[in-house]
Amino acid sequence: MEDGIRRWITGDGSFRILAASAQATVREAVSICSAQNEVAKLYGELLIGSALYQLALAPADRVQVAAENEGAAGRLLADIRPGVSVRGQVENPSAKGTLLSPNATLRVSRQPPRGGGYYESIIKVPGTKIADAFQAYALQSDQVVSFMALDVRYDQDELSSAAGLFIQALPGATHDNLAQVTSCLEATRFEDQLMVTGDPFAVVPGMFYELELHELGQDALAYRCGCSKQSLAAALGTLNSENIREMVDAGIAEAVCEFCKTKYSFTGQELMDIHDRKLKAAAAENTD
Repeated sequence: MEDGIRRWITGDGSFRILAASAQATVREAVSICSAQNEVAKLYGELLIGSALYQLALAPADRVQVAAENEGAAGRLLADIRPGVSVRGQVENPSAKGTLLSPNATLRVSRQPPRGGGYYESIIKVPGTKIADAFQAYALQSDQVVSFMALDVRYDQDELSSAAGLFIQALPGATHDNLAQVTSCLEATRFEDQLMVTGDPFAVVPGMFYELELHELGQDALAYRCGCSKQSLAAALGTLNSENIREMVDAGIAEAVCEFCKTKYSFTGQELMDIHDRKLKAAAAENTD
């Protein structure tokens, strides 16, 4: 099944439902950072939850979601761009034990296109479930009533499921509308239905058969970094002149993208060019 996020809306326009199928995306993300055991599961949940949140509530924005804590997993990051393009990082990919500490937080930042205003807020993670953290965040920061379910499972070392469900109350939703959706959610669990069908897109009509649903379309979902030698050169340009000179003297430098582990090599001349551009930029600022 090809990865993607499919969208529905109820006939009365009160709720929107999104379902994600993300096995290839999570498999690649976990492979890149060599995440193991329960860390791979937690990381996959963060990526899927972040992608669902971005498409539902900030589809034009670049959204970064960081689970920050003193637990064994350390900091986990999901970076979602419109498209839906996913990439991320895990601080301690082979961690074991308590992955999220009781004081873990969810930091969400949104960057609109074309240089719009940057927005960031933080909430405390309620419990240890990433899905619950997104629900709490949507309510506190977006004033949106929602429900999220995330299912990332491994059969021994093989990823067997990577899917998610996000239900969003739209403006005008009433208590009766909420009661209908809640009744469907109480009748069966998303995870249980996935065990039967293996298809998150087929689960939605079955779970919400009592509601009139209209399918809105499907968006692509993929792990895509978007790094380049030019972007890594810009990052090298942020180093101080002494560090750049040391690399110039060494004759060659290698930079590794922290998201996809692609290696980029820079010759001594390329490093000198970066150094010269840095000096010219600094001189121009002093002149201004």
